Amino acid sequence: MENITGQNNEFTLIFPHNRIDCTSSQNDKFNKIINQANITITGNNNRISMYFDTEESAEELLLSNGFLLIVKGDNNIVNMGTIILRYSTILGAGVSRTANNCRIDIGNRVVINGVTLYLQEDDSYVSIGDDSQLSWGIDIWCTDAHTITDLKGEPINFAKCIEIGKHVWIG
Repeated sequence: MENITGQNNEFTLIFPHNRIDCTSSQNDKFNKIINQANITITGNNNRISMYFDTEESAEELLLSNGFLLIVKGDNNIVNMGTIILRYSTILGAGVSRTANNCRIDIGNRVVINGVTLYLQEDDSYVSIGDDSQLSWGIDIWCTDAHTITDLKGEPINFAKCIEIGKHVWIG
């Protein structure tokens, strides 16, 4: 995969009756789709799992103009349930900088209209529960993107986790 670099990365598409490991599979159809998709994974030991009802729904989501997944860093995990993407930019761990040990969990039947997730701090986490809906222009940040220090120069602000429950509407 041209857009997945590093060692021991996994990108798995999971369907009701089978799964495709895109980093080691000989499945020409999905290897081509992944290479055409707006996906960049750089680093080591990253695990991306995406759940779909059908192969057609996987192809539709991965090749849509609104889908973007960027993971920069090591040991990051992205679990994406059966989402409904209307138009969005989904960004994983580390957008313009590297972040390690981050996690994104998106439940099933989540409607995403225009959401950007930023995990730019090590050990940060975002969870969105089943049957939730997110409107346009939503940015979810597990960071304030800069460090605040005390008088000794020690950081005093650290990334926090964001958990959005089931059946939540964010507008």
